[in-house]
Amino acid sequence: MEEQKSTRKIRAEVKFPLILIHTPYGLSFFDKIAATRLAKFYAKFNIYLMPLITALAIFLIVGSMMVLFSNGVARAGVRDAGPQSNLLIPGLNPYLPWTYGWIALVITIIVHEAGHGIVARIYGIKVESTGLVLILGIPIGAFVNIEREELARTPLKQKSAVLTAGPMNNMILAGVCLVGLFL
Repeated sequence: MEEQKSTRKIRAEVKFPLILIHTPYGLSFFDKIAATRLAKFYAKFNIYLMPLITALAIFLIVGSMMVLFSNGVARAGVRDAGPQSNLLIPGLNPYLPWTYGWIALVITIIVHEAGHGIVARIYGIKVESTGLVLILGIPIGAFVNIEREELARTPLKQKSAVLTAGPMNNMILAGVCLVGLFL
């Protein structure tokens, strides 16, 4: 794997109401992690595990919907909590405090995007920049800008690994947090 050098500076791109801030930060971190054997194993493992986790997620969503539609107590609980409790937006959801909620959201987004960047570097795909997405000055997301032409030329298995690495990282992070809650 050829190490990628970033000569770019921080730049902003405005697509009203969005502001995208492109930075070179994190690119050398992606290269360092991508060079490890554990990361390479994770990239290969991800390709095969992600369909199973997706099937499990669909099963859980369908099961939850069945309980919601068939159980009056569940319907009453959802109705009492209000529609805003369905939104996982810190401050709007009454069960999700805005301070912890925003901290968790930022960590989740960083972990998600790092997954895409690291697996892209494992397969030698250039990552042009990392960045933040702001809407009217409020941070709402992050991104890893992967070279599109290189990604398009990448074999399907490797492309799948790059694209599913973010959600896979989120699932691993959720599992680690769940274990931490129980401990």
